[in-house]
Amino acid sequence: METAEKPSRSWDDIWQQRASVDQAELLRGYRLEQQGRHKEALAIVDKVLARYPNNWLPHFVKAAIFSQMQKREPALKELDLALNLATKSAPPQVVFVLARFKALINLALGRNRPALEALEQSIKMKQDDVFVLNNLAWVLATAKEAELRDPTRALYYAKKSCELTHWSSATALDTLAAAEAAKGKMADAVKHERQAVARIQPAERRYALAAMQAREQLYLAGRSYVEM
Repeated sequence: METAEKPSRSWDDIWQQRASVDQAELLRGYRLEQQGRHKEALAIVDKVLARYPNNWLPHFVKAAIFSQMQKREPALKELDLALNLATKSAPPQVVFVLARFKALINLALGRNRPALEALEQSIKMKQDDVFVLNNLAWVLATAKEAELRDPTRALYYAKKSCELTHWSSATALDTLAAAEAAKGKMADAVKHERQAVARIQPAERRYALAAMQAREQLYLAGRSYVEM
């Protein structure tokens, strides 16, 4: 599953917001982080936070820096602060980006319940984001916590993800196969898992191919896939 985030068009929404803080300084701090200059980046952001502790933007930037440093617990702490503040003052597209980011970090930590909550929050605001659709379907189909699984909804979101990616994404097809298996549609699951394997990109083969092939064998044996 997707567990790494790079700045995207949705992140551009963050920088375009007028948040009454030193945005140029925050952007400079984030760019320093991209160069691996962690301490300098955090020092800049902390100075902005000292002046604007109740503004969502510096908390978000600090969360992003911590995430790049693989410090996910402090990233979540800052992100929760950012979300709480943004919900009161920022436009919906910003709240969406923050909720999506929160889902991403929780997925990387293997925390399905808070990840699902953030994904559910995200899907209410934007129904055509492939990352949200795919990961929502994956959790609903494969969560180790049985009470979180909902194969019917998983199948709906997985199909939508495949449609938006024109049935060409190995990741989306892999998720669709897992959702079909969770619904007991094993023939379809095998078919789409094989399509996922056929469409896997060279850069994905090293970390994804073996897992996809293992899931295909599960479906051939009439078993669904559940995360351990």
